[in-house]
Amino acid sequence: MTEFTLKILIVGMPGIICYFLSQKLYGKKNRSTIETIFLVFLYALLSYGSVGNVEAIINYYNHLGFTSDTFDIFLGKNQDISLKVLIKGVIAGILLSYILSYLIHFNIANRVGQFICATKRYGDEDVWHFFHNAPDSQKSEGWLIVRDLKEQLAYYCYISTWSDSGDDRELVLSDVSVYSNETGDFLYSTEHIYLSRNRDDLMIEVLPSDAEKLDEYKIKSNNGKEFLV
Repeated sequence: MTEFTLKILIVGMPGIICYFLSQKLYGKKNRSTIETIFLVFLYALLSYGSVGNVEAIINYYNHLGFTSDTFDIFLGKNQDISLKVLIKGVIAGILLSYILSYLIHFNIANRVGQFICATKRYGDEDVWHFFHNAPDSQKSEGWLIVRDLKEQLAYYCYISTWSDSGDDRELVLSDVSVYSNETGDFLYSTEHIYLSRNRDDLMIEVLPSDAEKLDEYKIKSNNGKEFLV
């Protein structure tokens, strides 16, 4: 590893940390090497830019002028990046990753676009993400029927954890009542079930708000409510 490469890694540390932490927060995506390098560079630039602006504003209100040690480094006035600036950049990169995760989780860009009639898209993720990110108030307070078409089982449950998009769909179900999908007979109940199936082997149903009053929802679950499974 050359000295130049080492300097690039050090300077890019906020971007690297922001990239990998943001991937951890809102899910990994398949990106090309060029896209990854571009994002790391962009995140590092945003991190140092945020630090520089905060420093400049503080110095301005302290009557020191609109100056910043971080800006001086990237404008070539100082040759070496200091440990202090690097630490500030890393902290800014961590905060940036959480801000990006928030924006993506709530589809802020698309919500604004829909508000100004610039788009009808709900987000960049697939419907799997859209469904699971929807609030419980839109999904029968989170109580759903998950049908396992491979094993012919139905689970009346709460989905506590779900995987990223892929060929396999992974779910962790909580407070589960298990039924036969063919006969509707109650089989057993359990606190948690880990489920991994091909995307074509699962079906998730949201119960209607008046399910308890409908005749077709007549199989009793372990909590006393009547639902069809």
